[in-house]
Amino acid sequence: MRLSIFKSVDGLHGCFLFQQENTMMAEKISNNTQRVPKSFFISWEQYYDNLEVEDVACALCGSNNHVSMGREHIFEIRKCLNCGLVYVSPQPTSESLAAFYETYYGDIEAPRSFGDFETHIKHIIRARCPDGGRLLDVGCGLGTFLHYMSDDNWELYGVDLSEKALEVARRVVPEATLTIGAFEDDFHPQVQFDCVTLIAVLEHTKDPRRTLSNIISKLRPGGVLIVQVPYILAFFRLSRRFPFLPRVTFETPRHLFDFSPATLQRLMGECGLEKLVVDVARPYCGQNNWVRMAIWMIKIPGILLRLLSGGRYIYPFAGAIVVHGVKPEKE
Repeated sequence: MRLSIFKSVDGLHGCFLFQQENTMMAEKISNNTQRVPKSFFISWEQYYDNLEVEDVACALCGSNNHVSMGREHIFEIRKCLNCGLVYVSPQPTSESLAAFYETYYGDIEAPRSFGDFETHIKHIIRARCPDGGRLLDVGCGLGTFLHYMSDDNWELYGVDLSEKALEVARRVVPEATLTIGAFEDDFHPQVQFDCVTLIAVLEHTKDPRRTLSNIISKLRPGGVLIVQVPYILAFFRLSRRFPFLPRVTFETPRHLFDFSPATLQRLMGECGLEKLVVDVARPYCGQNNWVRMAIWMIKIPGILLRLLSGGRYIYPFAGAIVVHGVKPEKE
């Protein structure tokens, strides 16, 4: 099934008109331009219209057997009953998704300040890659993380979908080699990397398996991939059941997946990585102090439980997770 969504600003109430033609259904929504649903800790807005979307199966196992976890606008949040992956359907087509991200950065002209999150990722990189080398940040955006790594012994590279973001990144980290491109494409050809970071990116992609496979092909044997993703299903369900609590949304159609430790480890393992380690992601900077403190209070029990379990248990209120692994050495 494919849906075309058209929106116009001509009233306060949505009017849904359905027209079916063969196997295609068009849906016209007469309403204000839609806003991405915003969680309580998000400070910026993103709007969209004219999205063409299509129904999808589970991206991890291919099954259509699912249970609904809720909806945001027309987007259903599904949990695969075969493998447990949480995903959105329908999803924007590849063409619509590219247009959607043209507005992603809005009028932002400078990256946010550094925080606990960057420090945590840097510690992982130093432990996994003590000798430095070539570091690629996929979805580098405004260059925040590359700038944070510029004082270490790394040759820095970045790729992003947005030329507007890269214009800022070139000012922020002029020593980095930056290019525009889709994450499934052959960006930075002829270069192999010692470490690749994929920070808050995989949940945005249409085909996470293809994205990971392409990125891993650019790692040298023995190279390290670090992936950070949201892990918010428990919060999403809680805020639906108790609407008086601070709101946590899925952020459709910006986020298309919610990976758990199990589903992300499975995907990364099937794409060829080994020695996988899961951790609780630390908070970003940029939130005001009370929000940051509240997030830390939620995360601390999860960090302690992970330590006490020897890394075997990540509790469902982690908020975000980091999974890192190694590309096997050539035989």
